[in-house]
Amino acid sequence: TVNNKSDFDTAIMEAKMYGDMVLIIDEIHRMNKDKQDLLLPYIENGTIKNIEILDLTEANITITNLSLQDVIDMTENNSNTHMLTIEGGSTDTMNIPTAPAGYSVVHTHSNSQDLDTYTYTSNSGDPTVVIKVDDTIHQS
Repeated sequence: TVNNKSDFDTAIMEAKMYGDMVLIIDEIHRMNKDKQDLLLPYIENGTIKNIEILDLTEANITITNLSLQDVIDMTENNSNTHMLTIEGGSTDTMNIPTAPAGYSVVHTHSNSQDLDTYTYTSNSGDPTVVIKVDDTIHQS
């Protein structure tokens, strides 16, 4: 359990020492801004990476500017594919990234998994990006 900056810095230092760490952050929306700001530099410099799931459930969150590069930067490259699952509910909203130049996007829906899947493929060998979104999240 991390309750302050010193505890968090120690956890990051130990992760660097041992080479790996699983970080589970629950209820991040309930953390104060100072604690949330502790995470940002570590995400930006790549210390915290390989994020697989963003859970917006019960947070009333709006994601407006997620880009394919954001997904590539925060997820693990698995056979030149980066995958992110976004869970949430009907009070959450997400703007689906548009396909940048050189990419095409295919949207599919799975009733059995209640997911909308957006698969972005490159025409030039850049990584494939897959974003799976809980279909109860308002998408635009």
